[in-house]
Amino acid sequence: MSKSHQRMIALVLTLALIVSTIAYGTSTSNAYAVSGGTVDGTVTSYVDGVNESAYTYVGLYSIVSGVVATEASYSTRVLSNGAAVAYSFSGVADGSYALVVSKSNHVSKTQTITVSGSNVSVGNTVINLIGDVNGDGSVNTIDVSLVNSVAKKLTTINDYQTSCADVSGDGLVNTVDVGRINSHVKGVKSLFSYVAEPTATSTPTAEATATNTPTVTATNTPTPGATNSPTPGATNSPTATPSPVATAQIPTYTFDSETIPSNEAMEFAANMGIGWNLGNTFDSTGSGLSAETYWQSDYTTTALIDELYAAGFRTIRIPVSWHTHCDENYEIDEKWLARVTEIVDYAYDKGMYVIINTHHDIDTSYIWPQSAYKTQSENYLTKIWTQLCANFADYGERLIFEGMNEPRVIGDTNEWWYSSSSSVAVDAVDCINEYNQVFVDTVRAAGGNNANRYLMIGSMDTSPDCVLIDQFEMPTDTADNKLIISIHMYSSYDFTQNTSGRTEFTSTDINENLSYITRIYNQYVSRGIPVVMGEFGAINKGTESERLKYYSYVAGCAENYGIVPVVWDNNAYISAGIGNSFGLIKRSTCTWDNWNIILSMMQYYFDVDTSVYDANAVTPTPTPSEDGLGSATSDQTDTTIISFPDPGITLSKVDEVQVDVTLTSSYANGGLGSMVDGSWSQIGWEISSAGSTTITWSDIGGFSSSALQLQTWYISPGSSSAGVLTVTEVRYYDSSGNLLATQN
Repeated sequence: MSKSHQRMIALVLTLALIVSTIAYGTSTSNAYAVSGGTVDGTVTSYVDGVNESAYTYVGLYSIVSGVVATEASYSTRVLSNGAAVAYSFSGVADGSYALVVSKSNHVSKTQTITVSGSNVSVGNTVINLIGDVNGDGSVNTIDVSLVNSVAKKLTTINDYQTSCADVSGDGLVNTVDVGRINSHVKGVKSLFSYVAEPTATSTPTAEATATNTPTVTATNTPTPGATNSPTPGATNSPTATPSPVATAQIPTYTFDSETIPSNEAMEFAANMGIGWNLGNTFDSTGSGLSAETYWQSDYTTTALIDELYAAGFRTIRIPVSWHTHCDENYEIDEKWLARVTEIVDYAYDKGMYVIINTHHDIDTSYIWPQSAYKTQSENYLTKIWTQLCANFADYGERLIFEGMNEPRVIGDTNEWWYSSSSSVAVDAVDCINEYNQVFVDTVRAAGGNNANRYLMIGSMDTSPDCVLIDQFEMPTDTADNKLIISIHMYSSYDFTQNTSGRTEFTSTDINENLSYITRIYNQYVSRGIPVVMGEFGAINKGTESERLKYYSYVAGCAENYGIVPVVWDNNAYISAGIGNSFGLIKRSTCTWDNWNIILSMMQYYFDVDTSVYDANAVTPTPTPSEDGLGSATSDQTDTTIISFPDPGITLSKVDEVQVDVTLTSSYANGGLGSMVDGSWSQIGWEISSAGSTTITWSDIGGFSSSALQLQTWYISPGSSSAGVLTVTEVRYYDSSGNLLATQN
């Protein structure tokens, strides 16, 4: 059994829920297996005096076949303000439950319990305020110091503390969190002002019914407004908890652990981890270098690759269409090839696995899987891949070539559905078999590292169906076990792509995905042949909790059966219409549209240790500016650092620094730091609107050097030109608020 399988089983058995959202996080769960028809315990939560509800929510959600119900079977709310308060559920039916304890402005906890005829005493469950990392009941300077140490990797904390520290909700503990907690402590901006109130659609049903909800009592604490569970949303008592399968919750799925053969090729595939597609970019059918933004609006940057890597992705697939960038002799435009190479280098130099292909080159003038076009198609494939092999000859095995993308007879009745009774489909598969052999032979004959490069081979449509039929033939190869089966899976279509189809991820979708994956496993993986699922994904129909189930299941199932999943992302979002909304990361800001989807996929592949998701995977080397005050623009390809000159004061007296900046666009973020007590210390900052702003760093306690630096990690572009952040003035204060020096 692989380590990843062991981690998966442990995850399922403990219902480890490590995700934290802005309002509601979860910790690694405890598990109780005590007989009982009554479930009781106490809860402790806190009040920070900032508009949160006084009530703590406790709910039991049934777990059936590893799936947590979307509505509570039993629930109550109790008044809690720092003391342990009792709750009790009586007449609880036998079975497994997720016990959820939540409160607004707190990080929730989930535990699994099993009821089988007698009492279950859970004990005291303590939930912390967001930002209260040490759990003392308040957010204070101790938390600021602790999170700063974690961000600098000087201190480690447990999973629940990590959820408390991740106040920005991006799945990381970094200087942005330090800055927000510090601002909260200083009274500049409350942490809880970032917290969105839960919506009715994500709130567990707490209203008791005679048929399925037993009597619920809150010992010594009468529940306002109702004997049993009060209706959520009652006046002055806002509901505080989303259901266990809301977007803050990673669904739990179980899989029969499969044996993954041990050989060099399977180890190579395992190291690829989870991949991501740079979709609708270099695969567009536009011409010239502007084709990169022909189907979407953003140029590819190192910042994007850095964020992908920080999130845990270790493979990037770069789909490329070549036919609009070559002449009549199929000679590729040098500028286009250079730009593609630049993007390959971004990821390859990062240590990622990179896949390039021929993508939308399926056309009667280029690649067309019909016998009448065979000579032309093979000529095109040979010429294109000969040039690509020469260009990338010295790249190591982490650069993978994929011969074709979804070859098919476009417009035919069986374009997407193979049938042995269709002469067109049968001819297409025969042609693709031959084209695959031409591709392999061309690469192997090209010299350099191409002789042993891993190559991806698919059949008609790159569908799993067509590599499972007897008609499909694997090419012969001079290299030993260097061919990877390539498949795409958007199953089932009604959920993943049909705009008027189902919005819920159901057993139908689970069964279809499982059927394909198990058959692919039996045909290839079990025999030691690696498989890459080069595309999978589901459009956003406005039901993100259901979409989260899909990505969780497919990633988990693929990992269990030894298949590499590479998620499709075309930088399109529901705001532009459902139709093609596969977007996951907003490339203009390098921020995730739904971080929980990403984290759910990563959780099924890696340890629950959140150090996997390193926001500062590459630490930039400071390059001080020559002129004290300075500026940075959205054109930056890496962190820009503005260093300020020695202010000519006693540095040990500096307790606060204020930096005035102006921003011409709508968003920027970064850090402000210096040497404190002989080591580097900094806060994170962010600006959400154009104009003048002051960045404040307080409670410094004195600098140990004069290297004050303002870092800009990201600046959004302006509406018609680059966004610009300019430093206009810096002020230094002592602990009594006296102005020590000004720089402008």
